[in-house]
Amino acid sequence: MLPHPIRILLFVLSLTYLSSAVAETSIDLFEMPLEELMQLHVNSSTLTDKTLRTAPSSITVFTRQQIQNLGINYLHELMNYVPGFQSFRQAESGDEYYHSSRGLRVGTSSREVLILVDGQRLNREFDNATGAPMMALGNIEKVEFIRGPGSAIYGSNAFAGVISITTTKNKNETTVNYGSNHNTQGQILSSGKIANANVDLYANIYRDDGASYQLQDPATLTPYASRDPREGQDFNLKFGEQDKQLDVMHFERQSNDFYVLETPSNAYNETRNRYSSIQFQQNLDINNHFKTDYNLRYNQASYFAQSIAVPPVANVEESEHATEFNLHNNWTINIDHSMQFGMEQRHIQNDKTTLNTNSGLVTINEASNRDVTGVYVQSQNTIMNRTDLTIGARYDHYSQVGSAFNPRFGLIHQLSDVQTVKLLYGQAFRAPTITELTTINNPTLLGNPNLKPETIETWELVWMGNWHNHSLTVTGFDNCVDDGINQGFIGPTRTFVNDSDPERSQGIEVEYMTQLTADWQLHATYSFFNTLPDSAFRQADTLASAIVNYHKNQWNINLSATYNDEREMMAGSAQSSLSSYWLLNSKWQYALSDRWSAFLQANNILNKDYLTPTQGSTLTEGVPNRGRELSLGVRWDY
Repeated sequence: MLPHPIRILLFVLSLTYLSSAVAETSIDLFEMPLEELMQLHVNSSTLTDKTLRTAPSSITVFTRQQIQNLGINYLHELMNYVPGFQSFRQAESGDEYYHSSRGLRVGTSSREVLILVDGQRLNREFDNATGAPMMALGNIEKVEFIRGPGSAIYGSNAFAGVISITTTKNKNETTVNYGSNHNTQGQILSSGKIANANVDLYANIYRDDGASYQLQDPATLTPYASRDPREGQDFNLKFGEQDKQLDVMHFERQSNDFYVLETPSNAYNETRNRYSSIQFQQNLDINNHFKTDYNLRYNQASYFAQSIAVPPVANVEESEHATEFNLHNNWTINIDHSMQFGMEQRHIQNDKTTLNTNSGLVTINEASNRDVTGVYVQSQNTIMNRTDLTIGARYDHYSQVGSAFNPRFGLIHQLSDVQTVKLLYGQAFRAPTITELTTINNPTLLGNPNLKPETIETWELVWMGNWHNHSLTVTGFDNCVDDGINQGFIGPTRTFVNDSDPERSQGIEVEYMTQLTADWQLHATYSFFNTLPDSAFRQADTLASAIVNYHKNQWNINLSATYNDEREMMAGSAQSSLSSYWLLNSKWQYALSDRWSAFLQANNILNKDYLTPTQGSTLTEGVPNRGRELSLGVRWDY
């Protein structure tokens, strides 16, 4: 049953009236006009080219130019400018920032949002966390944020959202910068030809000495002086020839000191993340009406953590190897009707996981294999001149878990040349991870082999108004989660359990973009979740952001802000509140010539001292975050 349709529709119609009263002005727009941005192709919703108005999903898009103008460096920072998304630091390590869509997240890993890089899954199977935390933004040409379920196309993990990244091609650019905490970063994008092949190279390296903190020692509840040094390397190489492409990716991350598993140590704490993949893909145009593409992929992912959280000193390493085959077909039946269908086959080999302590080795997870098979079908039909209908479904089978069937539909009607209404419905699921199913010999938390997948059912009503120099999108949503996976007790054993009762979440999201004058642009968002599951107390229920960009001659000046309302955390056996906060960032760029530019970037300009929630309950105060950071850099386009 569609929740609260009358209230949502009345609200949308009132905005329709107010927005239509705004006078239109004809001005020259900077860079990409809003009209062009609304016509920008998005592919993640249907695996076919759509626009923001015609895609049957709630989508926010950031282009390369928009990202370069912002005073941020990493994907987790960008998420806080997206309606419904939030990302914040926890006390698992110095470089882990966990995220959620519409307040839905369990555990320390961001398991409910699927991250794709050029179609490749970045979520690990053993814990569903991303294989590359603190993902740098330098290789992103476009990133699409889908809010809502995506399992009808992508299967597991596309539970509450999808982040689809398209990397850069045909770009020659070098950037170096240096800043606070001896932060040093260098990246190169290079494009050329070898014989008949187009070659694109991206390499990035960064490191810093970390900021200074007074952490809390959970054993004594006394201050502990520490830092959060971290470093990372990214590598991406693409060979493309006609309809074929070979893609190689590699990410490495390392953090030291700070917290690991909510325990501080300057002598022992360390985490390492590695992710590598190689992919071959080919696009085949069978005829003018039928197109096929397929890819073959192999990837490796590993995670290493060392901490004194398990005395006296312990380290653990998890790793997996996966092979994958994907087939996608696009059949254009006529100008008003097309169908898409395909399949996915994955084989994941999880290596044996051991806890290595001074007292010896303890097996945490035995080696295991997991096979995943998915098939999907989708129909897109223009049923009237201004009305489009999308219907689809996907069936998945997990060898250790069972099967899931997830349908979707989207009804899109163009009320006028500038106004659009979308009615969206979807179901999604998340299969339990290897860790949730099979963890053994852990004194604090065991796996549960009887876990069922958690499922979600979502309704959305979206209104969009797009004028010559401004755009407004309002979304109302209702989620119902069944069999949610959380931590609980079976007898005296702490383990993972399926919730016995359904949990609901409801909210509204607003996104507004405008060209204030020929030189000034504004992008603002607001999200409010009037209902969240009881397990989501660590999530803020009110979020906001604003980006103001000024461009004149050689100057581009960007000022942005994000707001997070109060959050809760567990302090022992009781919940405690953490204060709300605003964060301000800025970036000033000056074009020295057609090819050279210099920039000054400032993060957390006001040096805000703010805390974010821990996942566990051993600490009685929140996790400290970095204060003001400055960076000076140059960019060379050649």
